[in-house]
Amino acid sequence: MGTKAIDPQSIRNVTIIGDPRETTRVVHRLLRRFARTRSGAVHWAKGRVDHTIHIAELSSHAPIADLERSIRVADGVIAVVNAAVKNAPRLETILRVADDHQVARLCLVTGLGDPAADFDRRVRTIAETRGAEPLTLQIPLGIGTEFEGVIDLVPMWALEPMAAEFYGRHWKAAQQWYRNLVATVLERTRQIRSACERSHPNTCTSASAAARA
Repeated sequence: MGTKAIDPQSIRNVTIIGDPRETTRVVHRLLRRFARTRSGAVHWAKGRVDHTIHIAELSSHAPIADLERSIRVADGVIAVVNAAVKNAPRLETILRVADDHQVARLCLVTGLGDPAADFDRRVRTIAETRGAEPLTLQIPLGIGTEFEGVIDLVPMWALEPMAAEFYGRHWKAAQQWYRNLVATVLERTRQIRSACERSHPNTCTSASAAARA
């Protein structure tokens, strides 16, 4: 029997950083939901390509040198932050190091059911880190003792005809978050296109025309 060739581009290494108790819970849920083996990797198929994500955990309390080394060699970083914690200095360090090494980063906000939870404060903290522009993909459905789950903003355009009834009193807030998300993506796309056209006018003009078609 022949050995199946593995495309190196289908393998990614992701480091999950945060409080050890929080990261352990996140990793266990990921592996329970997606892992096919006990190798500590998440597998899924898209099209005809099998993708593999190797997951590593690291405490946010680790020495700065260890944080930087782990982030530098990763393809992506997931920063796990608790919405009830007022100060998160290591979050700023994680995002700064990931930005310096151009590593993709995602922030996972936990503790939304805690009475002291403040989701907006956590988003502001991310936004204030080196001028970052957070793309909020999910928002809490209620907060603190009224937390009921999360609202996924990405598919909201398809749910809009019935979303007002579905989300009730949370609909107006969700609608505003969704509009902010769309506006940020469009503005960032415009900036990237402008920069591309200045650097490679012929290539980018052709690509833009093809995209519009």
